[in-house]
Amino acid sequence: MKKTVLLILGICMMLFCAGCEGASKSTRVDFVVIEEYGNTAQEQNTESIQEALKEYCQAYKTEYSVFTITGNTAGKLRGALDLAKNAECGFVIVPAMFKDTVLTVAPEYPEMQFLLFDTYLEEHPETEVPQNVHALDFSYYEAGYTAGRTIPLNRCTTAGVLDDYHDERSVRFFEGLMEGLEETLGNSGKEFSLKYFNVSGKSANAINQVIYQTIVTSSDAILYTGEKLEPYIRQYAIRTGMKYIGLGTQYGEFTSFYIVLNYSKLFGSFMVNYQSGRISGANYTAGFPEGALSTRYGAALAPDAAAQLQETGNELVSGELILTPEIVPLEELTSEILTLEIEE
Repeated sequence: MKKTVLLILGICMMLFCAGCEGASKSTRVDFVVIEEYGNTAQEQNTESIQEALKEYCQAYKTEYSVFTITGNTAGKLRGALDLAKNAECGFVIVPAMFKDTVLTVAPEYPEMQFLLFDTYLEEHPETEVPQNVHALDFSYYEAGYTAGRTIPLNRCTTAGVLDDYHDERSVRFFEGLMEGLEETLGNSGKEFSLKYFNVSGKSANAINQVIYQTIVTSSDAILYTGEKLEPYIRQYAIRTGMKYIGLGTQYGEFTSFYIVLNYSKLFGSFMVNYQSGRISGANYTAGFPEGALSTRYGAALAPDAAAQLQETGNELVSGELILTPEIVPLEELTSEILTLEIEE
C-alpha cells in the first residue's frame, strides 16, 4: 500500500525542519520513491515504475511512500533519506537523473538499497559503484535484435527512426538492431537503410516537419522508441499508410509490431533475484526470459515476419539464443547509421 509523504524540502529551513518532524513519526515502510518537485523532465516512465511498485506491494502486503524534494542535490537527498531511515526503509527508488547524486550519498546509508531505473552504471576502477546501488533496465539489445530480425521481412527497405530516448537505452537498442539486420539480410544481396532522428525534447512542429518532409517521402516504415509521442506517431503512420514499429510501454491497434516494456516484470524479477542472493554487479537487466519484454503485432505484419518475430522471441525465452552485446558510444553508433539534426 502507498503512504503519501509530500516533503517540499529546501524551500526554507523552517519548512524543511517541519517536514522532517512530521515524517519521522510515520510507520515503517519498505520502499520509498524519491521525486523532484516541479521537474517535468523526469524520466518518461515514472508512472509505470510506481505502478510496478504498487503491484508488488499489494502482492506482498508491504508499504511504500513517495517523498518529493526540491532539487537534485546531495543535501536535499540526504534530508529525504534521513526520513526514510527513520521509517526503517530498505529500498529507495530514485530517478535516473539523480544518478551522480546517489553515487555520492549512497555509501552514507549502507542499510538501504538504491534502485535506479532506465539507466546504466559504468563499472571501472576510477568510479567504483557502491555495493548498495543498482541500475535496473530492460535488455534493449534483445529488443533491438528482435526488431532487426523482423523489420526487413515486413516488406520494408527503409525505416525512419524517431528516437525519443537518445541515451544508453538507444545505444543498446540500435546495436542490437544492427546485429539483427545483419543476421536477417546476411548474404542475400538485399539492403536495408535507416534514417535516424533524435526527437528527444524536440517540438511538435519540428517533428512534424521531419515526418512529412523527410520520412514520409523516403521511407516505408516508422520506428519510434519512447512513450510520450507514441499515440501521435502511430496516427501519422495510419494517415500516411506507413508501417509502424514501436518500442515502449504503450501498444495501440494498427501497429505492425510493438516491443512492450513491462516494469512490473522488471522490478519483480530483480526483487526475486536480490532476495535469493543472485544479484552480482551494479547493473541488472531483464528481457524476454523474465517476461520484461514481449511482442505484440497486428494484421499489418507480413506472415513471414510474424513467424520470425515469434521464433526469435521463443529462442530468447528458452535460452537457445544468447546475445553478447558489444556497446559503443551513442555518438559513434548514430553516425554510422545516419544522424540528421532537427532544427527548431
